[in-house]
Amino acid sequence: MRTILARHKIGASRPGMEAISGDTKMICAYWNGTAPASIVAGQPVVIAYGQNGPQVATPATSSVYQTVAVALDNATTAGYYWFQTRGIGRVLVNGAVNQGAFVKVTNASATKGVSDGASRTANSFAVAREANSSGEKLISAYIIGDRVTIPAS
Repeated sequence: MRTILARHKIGASRPGMEAISGDTKMICAYWNGTAPASIVAGQPVVIAYGQNGPQVATPATSSVYQTVAVALDNATTAGYYWFQTRGIGRVLVNGAVNQGAFVKVTNASATKGVSDGASRTANSFAVAREANSSGEKLISAYIIGDRVTIPAS
């Protein structure tokens, strides 16, 4: 089911639609094509809510608990896309992340996850199922599905 959903942009009549398959949860949200500037598969984003339903926002420092989701596919033009909010998925990370480490997104890392260490914090949105030694890499991770705060770094 996820592969089919990830590959199809859906029309404006479906904003806010959620899809659940086992422990995997996805949401259809609007991306305006500019914030963030681009979206690649696995990229963490914040799901914000406005008058037209769920919309994508760039992660920024906040003490308010927010929903972090990851893009299921690349997005090139404004429209509605699927984002995963819970379950086993692919997360784009940067830098050293140990297998089993928690992953957070920060204001400084904005479009990539970074290691949050071995203990879960209020910033942890995923748990790495595989390691990354350095640089950017799309890794397998369990997306926790709880709202998190976004730290500065």
